[in-house]
Amino acid sequence: PPFLRLPVEFHKDILDLIITHSPESLLTLRLTNRYFYTLIQPPAHTLLLAVEQTPFARTRALYTCRYCVGLRPHFSFADAMLRGRTGLNGKESQKQFCADWGLKSVPGQTRYSPGTEVVVNGVRKVWCKACFGKREGEQAVGCTGVCKGCHKKGCCGCRG
Repeated sequence: PPFLRLPVEFHKDILDLIITHSPESLLTLRLTNRYFYTLIQPPAHTLLLAVEQTPFARTRALYTCRYCVGLRPHFSFADAMLRGRTGLNGKESQKQFCADWGLKSVPGQTRYSPGTEVVVNGVRKVWCKACFGKREGEQAVGCTGVCKGCHKKGCCGCRG
C-alpha cells in the first residue's frame, strides 16, 4: 500500500499524532503487521491506564493488568479487583492485576498468597494453603483457604 511506502520518519510523526489523540488506535495499529509491531514500542502501564478510560475499552470491558502490562477482559479479574479502590475510577486503579498473574508466585511482588480465595466472573478460586494447588469451581469449595480435597483429608483442622 502507498502508506507503507512513506519514509519511516513520516510514520513516526503520524504515530506521535495518534498517541496524542487516540492511544487505543496506536495499540490496534501495533497489531496490524510486523512493521508496525516493531516500529511501535510496547505500551507502557500508564498508556494502558489512559486507554482503560476510553470508550473503546469501556464498551469492551477491558482493564489493565499491572503485571502482564496488557488490556484484559473483565472476566480475567477477581470481581472485587474491579470495584472499590482498585476499580476503574478508584484511587489505586493502577494496582489492579488479573487473576492469572495474581495466582503466580513471584518473590518481591505483592500478589495473592496461599490461602487466598477470589471470585472471578462468579466462579470461586482458591490457592490452597495446605497443598498449594490452585483450584476453581466445585474443587475450590472447602474451608477458608483450603481446597475441597484438603478439607476432606482434614488438613484444615476444622473437624467437619
